[in-house]
Amino acid sequence: MSVLFYNPAMAFTLRSYEPHDFAALHKLDQACFVAGISYSRTTLRYFLTLAAADCVVAGFRWYKHGSGTLVGSLLLGLYDDAGALHHVGVTSAFSMATRGRF
Repeated sequence: MSVLFYNPAMAFTLRSYEPHDFAALHKLDQACFVAGISYSRTTLRYFLTLAAADCVVAGFRWYKHGSGTLVGSLLLGLYDDAGALHHVGVTSAFSMATRGRF
């Protein structure tokens, strides 16, 4: 299995999902993930219709059994038009190995 790395010399553009992207996205999902992990067409279509937002990591909390050494959760925020940062949620589903790498 080959490992792909980001090439900073290659230009790319991020844009929102558009319905005509579906076939290519499903093919990519099936190629990148084994059966049982890759999404069915129905599930992938469901996730692509959910609203999304680009958040910033505004802070973190220590893991309850690793205070000072392991990250427990990341605090997420969004900036408003005036430049004020607003808390919008947290994310915390990290493996122990990932908590240690943070």
